[in-house]
Amino acid sequence: MEPLIQADEHFEAVVVDDYAPRRGDVIVFQDPGGWLGPDSDDGLLVKRVIGLPGDTIVCCDEVGRLSVNGEPLDESGYIEMSAIDCAGPMTGNCAWSSGPVSDDGLFVMGDNRNASADSTLHLCTATDEGCDPDRAYVPIELVRAVVED
Repeated sequence: MEPLIQADEHFEAVVVDDYAPRRGDVIVFQDPGGWLGPDSDDGLLVKRVIGLPGDTIVCCDEVGRLSVNGEPLDESGYIEMSAIDCAGPMTGNCAWSSGPVSDDGLFVMGDNRNASADSTLHLCTATDEGCDPDRAYVPIELVRAVVED
């Protein structure tokens, strides 16, 4: 989550029992299964909420911005675009889409877009036979805390 949270840095988060999702929130959530590797399914991850239930996310417009429901996102406050071609490079290209996000899910991304095993890494590709498109979404019920501003 650099630059917001640096490696080995501590941060404060508010524990939530019933999370009401908001785009832009930085959340702490339980691994939905396989995000931390094949031998870990009980760890916690920290990512930013990009897509809410029903949203469609598209990468990217002519200046490299993500769009949600056709509206470009201004992420200049937390990602550094000078080091990347687009705001969604984890897929290996800047031409992908996801959605609509499931009714109980969130599309999440790290702020360090070159090195963030986030929802984009779990998108189905044309070569993924039998892929479940919902694997890219984090179930809202797995959100444990929201990072304080």
